[in-house]
Amino acid sequence: MTQRDFPKYLVIPLTLCAILYGAFLAKEKIEEKKAAAKLEWTDYSQAGKKAKILGKLVLIDFYSTLCMPCQKMDETTYRDSRVIELLKKEFILVKVDQKNWFNPSVKVGKNGNFDDSTHIIDGEDIAEQYHISSVPTVVIADSLGVEIGRVMGYREPETFIREIQNILKHKNPVLPEGNDIEGKGFLGVGFLAFDKDGNKGLEIKTIAQNSPAEQAGLQVGDIIVEVNEKTITEEKDLTKFIIETEPGQKLTFTILRENKKQKITTVLSELPDSLVKQRLADKAYKAYKNKNYKESAEIYEKVIQIKGNTDNGTFYDAACSFALAGNKDKAFEYLGKAVDNGYCNLQWMRTDTDLASLHKDPRFKKILRECRKAQKENVSMFLKEANIYKAGREWIYKGSFLDIKGKVTSSQSVTLKIPGGDFLEQQIKIRWSYEEGSSEETGVIDDSKEVWIHPPREGDFKFTELTAFPEIHKPFIKGKKWEGVLSIGKGWGKWEGLTIKNAHEIVGQKDVSNFTGCWQVDTKAESKEGIYKATFYFHPEYGFVRWEYTKPDSTKVILDLEKVSGF
Repeated sequence: MTQRDFPKYLVIPLTLCAILYGAFLAKEKIEEKKAAAKLEWTDYSQAGKKAKILGKLVLIDFYSTLCMPCQKMDETTYRDSRVIELLKKEFILVKVDQKNWFNPSVKVGKNGNFDDSTHIIDGEDIAEQYHISSVPTVVIADSLGVEIGRVMGYREPETFIREIQNILKHKNPVLPEGNDIEGKGFLGVGFLAFDKDGNKGLEIKTIAQNSPAEQAGLQVGDIIVEVNEKTITEEKDLTKFIIETEPGQKLTFTILRENKKQKITTVLSELPDSLVKQRLADKAYKAYKNKNYKESAEIYEKVIQIKGNTDNGTFYDAACSFALAGNKDKAFEYLGKAVDNGYCNLQWMRTDTDLASLHKDPRFKKILRECRKAQKENVSMFLKEANIYKAGREWIYKGSFLDIKGKVTSSQSVTLKIPGGDFLEQQIKIRWSYEEGSSEETGVIDDSKEVWIHPPREGDFKFTELTAFPEIHKPFIKGKKWEGVLSIGKGWGKWEGLTIKNAHEIVGQKDVSNFTGCWQVDTKAESKEGIYKATFYFHPEYGFVRWEYTKPDSTKVILDLEKVSGF
């Protein structure tokens, strides 16, 4: 099915204007810090309960500490005051880290529902419940865990706000607890038991747009005390009425509104197609988990045939089920549709055992070509933003290793190349080559917001995984500070899972060797392995030209740029 793991290479008159601009940025930084401090994230198992009580939806941010776009969302989008205001108003907020998907102590409901915390399943199922194929992915769900929309990939604040508002505008109905595709009728309310001042009933917490409840005039805050003249005190009582009433039939509600009783009659409708799709997709996935691949494939096909948008993850999962069921033709049909709809995780498709029966088929190579083409088209604008780290360029550094007295004990050359404008998990692909002949591929971010690069991390340079990576945020201003937290992923032995807190500061400009006007960035990285300090010198034309590392034992490593080409 869709991927849930990542490789380790993942993770200015002018004077007056300058003063005013600096003051504006300083004020903006203060406001961003204040706003960020107000953003509260809730534990997954408590999200549904809080959403019911407060009459809100749930926003689930699926991310990974190895994912740079995820970090960028945290540092930019989630710090924007407009985003903060919108999220606080509309949602209960939840973060699900990739490393917690495999934590068996995470409590979620039997069907992925938030509130049923009596059943403990692998944390992996949180991501699987929502068919998460990549991070960052933001899922919007109702208080029962039913998805009503999602945003995939990094988004600037303005774009993120626009897409979230569009989901809120066209959101699918919120179902009462217990309603399912097997139910006959649909009302479109979320409710919670009410017992106050001698009045008992069900308080309406949410009402779906264009639902029978909204059309009949029911309102959030109404207390339902009777249905068809029968007293209602528990949630299961109303649920039973709804799922046993045929679409087109009436239900008469006696409600309390502003302490006055009144009757409102509704005509139930059938479940909307969008919810039928979601519930069927859940059913298909359960069949897949039980290894009933033929049944799973048939249900996925029904999901796809229902009108309305189908995300690329559903097409991909359908392809997996058909492949496992032995129907290659159908598998290729839906794998092709997944790619056509934006799925382009080449590495996962090549290694996904669900698709093993397709890997040697000539049609699979064609799919990979189409996927790669789509991938390049999707990131063309991203690559165009690169100002320094462009395709075809090369940097040759001299690495010097110094003892605690500052004496050079050894040295070696290391070369950085941009192989061809390629792309790796929303980073421009780069290649580090070492003197002894080995090499590694990883990534760099070079856009309008920042420049960030993976350092060399093999052989004698392996220690750099424990340090703050070379990074500088724009605009370049003396005194600018930022912090971050990274968790080391799989493939790093005893360091796997280690959390590193890092801090950066632009301390000013300085001439270094043959490069004038470099910006100096001082960093500190703290973990159980000790404190690593580093200073990076960034040249606006040639990038990072000098890297100075100080290890916890006071030995040093320095990388000096000696030669560049391709500029």
